[in-house]
Amino acid sequence: MSLFCVFLNYDIFPVCVTVLCVVMICVNVLCLMQMSSSSASSHTEEDGGTDTDDDFMVVFLALQSIDGHDGSGTNKNTRSLPLETGIQWVERQLLDSDDCYDMFRMRRTVFRMLHETLVNEYGLTSTREVSSKEALGMFLWMCDAPQSFRQAKNKFHHSPETISRKFTEVLESINRMVADILKPNDPEFKYVHPKLREDRFWPHFKDCIGAIDGSHIPVTVPLSEQPKYHGSV
Repeated sequence: MSLFCVFLNYDIFPVCVTVLCVVMICVNVLCLMQMSSSSASSHTEEDGGTDTDDDFMVVFLALQSIDGHDGSGTNKNTRSLPLETGIQWVERQLLDSDDCYDMFRMRRTVFRMLHETLVNEYGLTSTREVSSKEALGMFLWMCDAPQSFRQAKNKFHHSPETISRKFTEVLESINRMVADILKPNDPEFKYVHPKLREDRFWPHFKDCIGAIDGSHIPVTVPLSEQPKYHGSV
């Protein structure tokens, strides 16, 4: 009973049962082989060869059950390799401009420039499992749809922990880049854009600083569509 409890605690009870069964099979095979050798004089050469072949086949199947084979030469415990790795998929998208834009929402030249900038200036690095280019492609692909971590695991063939870690690394490097690019012209926000001082917007937009980087893009809404935007933020 104590041995049974130990097996259950270590989750090896099924394995031990299999091993015990194999040992019993081997013992029976040895007994059969001994009986076969003692009565070899009463058998023909052909019959004796058949008994030996049968005994060998039993031992062979028993050893295969230990190794986890299914008899077809395929190991069930061996994980099959993906037909296409994550970096191979990223490189394939970069071969076609339209595919690159569809998957990463940017052209190939922009992808390469962004990758080079993040690597050279903002600390994006490669690891043994995932290269910096694959990490960036995976990040952009996940942000596009967006895609879940399970979907990323299926496409890039990495563990959820690895995907989460690389996603965070790319995000942190982009945040460092954004801090250098999006800078206010007036750090103290004392200056109000002249557009906001026009009668149409003032005083409704009082104390608003406008666009952080000073860029204002005019947007014209058709007259028929304007009522739905009244009073909305």
